[in-house]
Amino acid sequence: MMNTQTQTLLDDIQHWATYTPNDPWLIEDWSQGKQVINWQQGVQSIRHASAWLAQHITAGSRVGLLSNNCAHWVLSDLAIMGSGNVTVPLFTTMSPEVFEYVSEFSNISTLFLGPAANWEQVQDTLPKDIAIVRLPGAPKVSAKRVYEWQDIVAIGACLAPAPKVDSDNLATIIFTSGTTGKPKGVMHSLNSLRAGGLSSGEVMQANQQGRALSYLPLAHVGERNVVEVTSAIFGVSVYFNENLSTFLDDMKKAQPTFFMGVPRIWENLQKAVQGHLDTLSDTIKSDPAALKKASREFLGLDNCQYILTSTAATATPLKQWFEQLGLTLHDAYGQTELLPITANRIGFHKAHSIGQAAPGVEVKISQQGEIQARSRATSLGYYKMPEVSANTIQAQGWVCTGDKGFIDDDQHIIITGRIKEIFKTGKGKYVAPAPIEGLFLDHPFIDQVCLTGSGQPQTIMLAVLSHAAQAAPVDQVQDALLKHLARINDGVEKHAAMGALIITHTPWTQENGLLTHTMKMKRSDVEKHFNKDIEEAGVRMREGGKQPIILAPQTTS
Repeated sequence: MMNTQTQTLLDDIQHWATYTPNDPWLIEDWSQGKQVINWQQGVQSIRHASAWLAQHITAGSRVGLLSNNCAHWVLSDLAIMGSGNVTVPLFTTMSPEVFEYVSEFSNISTLFLGPAANWEQVQDTLPKDIAIVRLPGAPKVSAKRVYEWQDIVAIGACLAPAPKVDSDNLATIIFTSGTTGKPKGVMHSLNSLRAGGLSSGEVMQANQQGRALSYLPLAHVGERNVVEVTSAIFGVSVYFNENLSTFLDDMKKAQPTFFMGVPRIWENLQKAVQGHLDTLSDTIKSDPAALKKASREFLGLDNCQYILTSTAATATPLKQWFEQLGLTLHDAYGQTELLPITANRIGFHKAHSIGQAAPGVEVKISQQGEIQARSRATSLGYYKMPEVSANTIQAQGWVCTGDKGFIDDDQHIIITGRIKEIFKTGKGKYVAPAPIEGLFLDHPFIDQVCLTGSGQPQTIMLAVLSHAAQAAPVDQVQDALLKHLARINDGVEKHAAMGALIITHTPWTQENGLLTHTMKMKRSDVEKHFNKDIEEAGVRMREGGKQPIILAPQTTS
């Protein structure tokens, strides 16, 4: 592998096509059949599609990419960027309103379309004259200009190659998941994308024998960085998850050597393992080593060297449970503007930190206590938002993360909250929700949390019950959680103490609008959703009584 600073992702994939042409690169081992694209085949398709695009689209045009994760997502992305154009990834969970905003704001002139669950809902928001390139498995379209992937590749084989791309030019606009307000378009060059992949790959010890499973949305910078970009640089083979129902089977087929998960995934995998344990023989159950191995094999993680957990805090009891199986979940941290920023590494792991500065990254804490970072992976700024860009990416390239934190004696970074999430209670004192949320999350009866209480007598904890809690008697659950709340209150400042707990059985999801595409909580939407219950809790706290109250609403507004 070459990794000079002048190298681009297009040079990387050409390297593997030259020296390991027949090695598998992109694998779809799905119910309708198995497709293996080797490096030579993949790079040839990319080169030919790039040649076609260079002939049909003005260099620098914005090209949308809407598809489930698949081999042709990666091929299309690299072909678009390799032709001197700009990839605009679109989530298959986007609502019509957000989809229309993003496509219009970025001025998408061409769309690469694969299988996408939201196509019927969003297709009418596109301009009538848009050109559409259908990838294998794409739905039927009625646009005036429709091209098939295999046709543009065949035509491109007869055309002159696309001109070499300047690695500093804009290569992609990645729209943030939008925890507040409208999504912002984060601009990256081939250079900044590659720098992020180099750093992530070093953390995960990626190499040519590596295998990855792609299942989180490639439209998100995290999956694109950890899977697609790392694969291109280090020669890693990529398997693609067919759908949720085949996830465990796909894991076993892929046998990933590194893997990225989000909190909800770990919760689901824990439930799956617990169900599997009931099917094992007494001999295996009585042997701790055999039990660990059987559990890891069931998950397809027996050969995994590095496991990453990110996008949101993972509860300590959950991490401890996986640790007992011999699977260490390494917390890492990054943003669309700069990824990675920090990561826990093999041999340098702390359960409550987001790790040390990732390779090639500088991290500092500002006078206001904000975590700031910079590296060659720093984005070019926000599309059409120069003032916002200047506020976020300051002098000398320091990215203002918006997160508060500190660096301990071992150079591990600890997050203590979001600067903008700090709120003031009715007592006139400010509260940072993240530390208290982290404490409350560390209970087996809790899956999701949100601390609120702006203008209220005391803070209020909103919590989603875990499956373990839902299977236990109600009185037992409420008693345990009130004791848990009291223990936390004893250790926090008086003005931050919780005066009420609102619990619900219904998880916060993308479908009900309370999580982003990347499983991050939309705090303001959660607070709006529970507004009536929050107000009721406030009234009851004002009516008196020193003991925390608990509400378990059957329905919420």
